[in-house]
Amino acid sequence: MKTKLFSFLMFLLAFTATNAQINSVAIVGEGVEANGWPGQANNPGPIDKHQLTKVVGTTDVWQITNFKLVGGSVKFRANNSWDAAPNGGNWGKPLTGSAFPIGVGAENSGGSQNIPAVAGTYDITFNSTTGNYNFSGGPAIAVVKLLGTATTPATGITMDTADGITYTLGTTTLLAGNAQFSVDGVIVGATAFPSGTATGVPTDFIPVVAGKYTSVTFNKDSGAYTFVAAPVFNSLAIVGDGAGGWPGDPGVPNPDANVLTTTDGINYVIKNVALTVGGIKFRQNNNWTDTNWTGNAFPIGVLQVPGGNIAVNTAGNYDCFVNVVSGVYRFSLVSQPPVSLVGPGAGGWPGGTTPYPDTNVMTTTDGENYTLNNLVLTDGPIKFRQDYAWTTSWGGTAFPTGTPSGDNLSATAGTWNVTFKRSTGAYTFTSSLGVNKFDAASFKAYPNPTRSSWNIVSGNEDITSVRVFDVLGKAVYTKFGADKEVNVNASELSKGVYFAKVATANGESTLKLVKE
Repeated sequence: MKTKLFSFLMFLLAFTATNAQINSVAIVGEGVEANGWPGQANNPGPIDKHQLTKVVGTTDVWQITNFKLVGGSVKFRANNSWDAAPNGGNWGKPLTGSAFPIGVGAENSGGSQNIPAVAGTYDITFNSTTGNYNFSGGPAIAVVKLLGTATTPATGITMDTADGITYTLGTTTLLAGNAQFSVDGVIVGATAFPSGTATGVPTDFIPVVAGKYTSVTFNKDSGAYTFVAAPVFNSLAIVGDGAGGWPGDPGVPNPDANVLTTTDGINYVIKNVALTVGGIKFRQNNNWTDTNWTGNAFPIGVLQVPGGNIAVNTAGNYDCFVNVVSGVYRFSLVSQPPVSLVGPGAGGWPGGTTPYPDTNVMTTTDGENYTLNNLVLTDGPIKFRQDYAWTTSWGGTAFPTGTPSGDNLSATAGTWNVTFKRSTGAYTFTSSLGVNKFDAASFKAYPNPTRSSWNIVSGNEDITSVRVFDVLGKAVYTKFGADKEVNVNASELSKGVYFAKVATANGESTLKLVKE
């Protein structure tokens, strides 16, 4: 019996190893050639254009020789797919340390940024197990560091370059202290801050102010340099008896504990915050003098000033996403991460004028099976993504059903009911034409036409959301509510015809709207 069990386990291990095997590695990106990313004109796929070959006698070392780069961003990509599961993956620059011409690639989208490659002809090797890569040959590339008592470690931080002349650091936290540049071990001094021209005197120091910097740039040839300080944003925290207590209560520390993070002062995120049944608010800058917000519902709603507390009705650990400009906030149980549909076929790719958090959010009760009914799509690419971010995302091979892949899914225009299984990425789009909906007569919009705003009225149930689409199917406005009447601001919309999808707890209906 033990022998059979051992044999079965060995079979499973062998099966898993076979299915996790990397069968190909390619180098992709604009640094290879213009429009060289997968899916672009010079690398249309499905097989990536510039494949490395496996080194004879190895299982994980790949190479390509005498290969010309035009200079710019590149990545290594396995099995012609961005995603680690199913088989595939991608590697970019290291999280820290040297990025070019050698480095240890960070794997997959969670921490993987593009490798900044310098134009030239190289022999390239890559290890798909360790992530080690080496671009040998090509032009001589100086190693430039920022070093001194302002840096951690004081021995220096290696800077990136895409041309061998201008060197950069991304987002970096520096200490109060002195700094200098080092070019191939030769100290280049300077005296001005936050910008200036290096003096070249090795005993000169840049007096750095402590803080977070979005970039540091240095031109090796001219000596010009700039430190760009990161903007200072308002802090935002969740407070209340549903989040550990109100500020000032006994045992509640100051400053606020449940602080959300932001990179732009608009979109704020906190992960895995413990909430209990009770009231909560969002407050800024550890005080009640600056604007603080409540909301109209839980777990999804719109910020309000003033108003009663947001009533947490289910205890648990939550991820929270807030947009302080649109006012939209969303809480989701950590065990039930949000999955949404995005892309030109679903209202637009995230960013720019497309609302954040994502609007086409699916519902789930178990964090595994997700549904979204009456989703209006136009012809165009779409993707599923988790947590309103690209760390975890799914494309597809076919529409309306198919297997997951890293490529975009090509949607067909229509109104669809969608199902999605998070562990496998399996999806199904079913036409909702035959599904019972509310009669449009249950809802009214006035004034219609309008020059400023519409009032959407429900004849029976509270309206939970109103989403407005233009005639091309692009989402142009979203508002959440918990009332029988919702005001829709049309002042920033162009003249023309629009369609409003009005949702209640039990269904949706569509209204035609006209903006004069």
